[in-house]
Parts: sequence; structure tokens; C-alpha cells
Amino acid sequence: MAPVTMLYLVRSDSILSVLTSLFSTHIHYFPLIIFLITLCFIIFMLIKLRLFHFGNIQEYVDQVIDINLSTLTFVIIALIFYAITAFVAYFYGISGALKPGLALLFKLFTSMLVFFHYIHYIWLQPFYQRQYGLKRSLQALHARIRNHKMGFMRFTTFMLVVIFATVRVYQLYMAYIIVPLLEGFKKYAGIDLRFRLLPFNRISDVFLNVLILFVVFIVSNILFSPAIFAIHRVFLSLNPIKVKLS
Repeated sequence: MAPVTMLYLVRSDSILSVLTSLFSTHIHYFPLIIFLITLCFIIFMLIKLRLFHFGNIQEYVDQVIDINLSTLTFVIIALIFYAITAFVAYFYGISGALKPGLALLFKLFTSMLVFFHYIHYIWLQPFYQRQYGLKRSLQALHARIRNHKMGFMRFTTFMLVVIFATVRVYQLYMAYIIVPLLEGFKKYAGIDLRFRLLPFNRISDVFLNVLILFVVFIVSNILFSPAIFAIHRVFLSLNPIKVKLS
């Protein structure tokens, strides 16, 4: 939910060293890194969908196809953005927008994908509890939305506000509680529990660094899971469809 906060668990000097090496002498690794990070994130999303999906295998396959189509759309947009920035940099000498632009696109893509599937799951949960399949649940949800547009918009907005607020609190928790605890443990025990990225000496280091980031991402999600569990219970209890159907 908050991918940037996972960097609190990585040593800052190793991040600086890796980024300096990447964008100076190993820029040719950059597309591979983006591909591997996107692949890991998609695998993570597919695993979560399978854990929380109540439909049959065919319905799960349909959701896998939807995610792949979303990823393809993101890749096409990223390629178009890359072509435009390269054209502007070559003909007009305006550079510097590529890296922050791609970072912003990736952040928007991952955030929107998580928000969409999670909020979608909350809305469909009451129908799943009545043993509806995915197709029937979607039909019932769309019928409900047509008749209660304002209620749907209010509750969806409420969920987004709560999620954003929870992510912000989690960022403060990481910055002012977890990081000082890690620093204190390092100071008094002499052991740094934060992860360390490897310098790029060979192409295998690319795969190792992506694997390290994936592990950091999992650990960050585990730390965030109590907050998610709490707001998840709130959303389910306040879901207007659940109240109506129960």
C-alpha cells in the first residue's frame, strides 16, 4: 500500500551507491530492473488475489488476464512517455524528465491497481458471503450502483480517505518509531538490521537487488498488515450493501 516506505528498511548509503552506479555506468540495466520490479509486483498481486478470491479457477484466470491487460497498458504508456522525452531531449535539449516521470508512472500504476482491486473486493464481499460467483456478484453490484449512485460514491470516497490517512500514519510510524528503533539497535548491539543493496559489478547483481527489494516489500507489507486488518474490519462493518443484504 505504501511502496516508498519500504525504503526505510534499506540502508540509505547502499541506495545512494546503487543509484549512482545505475545512472552513471550501468544505465543499460535500467530497463531490466523496471521489468523485474514490475514482474515481482504483478506476482505479488496475483498471489493476493488468489488468497482472497472466492470464485472458481476460471474467474481467477479472468482476473489474471485483466491484470495483464492493465500491465500492458502501463508498459505502452511508459514507452510513449520514453519516446516523447527522448525526442524532446534530442531536438530541444530538455532532459531530466525521464527518470522522475517513469517513477511517477510506476507509483500511479501500482497504487491504482491496489486501490481498485481492494475497493472492488470490499464492495463484492457481501455477495461473496451469500455464495454468489464473481459474475453474479458483479451484476448485483452494478444494479446496486445504478440505484444508489450517491451512496456508492460516498462510501468509496470514505474508503479512499481512510486508506490515504492510514498510509500517512504508517509513514510517520516508520519514520519516527521503526527507524529510531533500528538505529538504537545498531548503536547498542552493533548489528544493522536494515537491508543492504549490492553494488552493480555483474548482471547477477541486478537479480539479487530486485530479490532484496521484493523481500523488503514483503516485510513492509507485514508491518503494515495490522493497520490494514483494522480498517478492513471497519469497511466490512460499514459496507452499506452488507447492511442491506443481512
